Amino acid sequence: MLVEFRDQRFVKALIVITHDISLLYQIADTILVMYAGKLAEKGSTEEIISDPKHPYTRLLIFSLPKIGVRYMETKLRGIPGHPPSLLQPPGGCRFRERCPEAFEKCSEEPPFIHP
Repeated sequence: MLVEFRDQRFVKALIVITHDISLLYQIADTILVMYAGKLAEKGSTEEIISDPKHPYTRLLIFSLPKIGVRYMETKLRGIPGHPPSLLQPPGGCRFRERCPEAFEKCSEEPPFIHP
């Protein structure tokens, strides 16, 4: 329905907030990936899906179910760990405590880069 609204030009723009990145792949031109209330990555849908830059985005995409796989035989993979407390959020990249790629620079506030 959202795609039809867009294609029929009933609306000029939509903002869809979801945890379902596979849904966004079908309807969005641009995706903003957020983690713990902060922007992790922004890009065209094709860039985000085919070449994600942020480790959280890569893990999020990797955790999606694969077509044709029987999950009674193969377990879905999630992202290990727990999100940070938002009452006292950590500085720097908020994903760093769960990130398998974290290094010293991740403790600094990441710059916002507008493509």
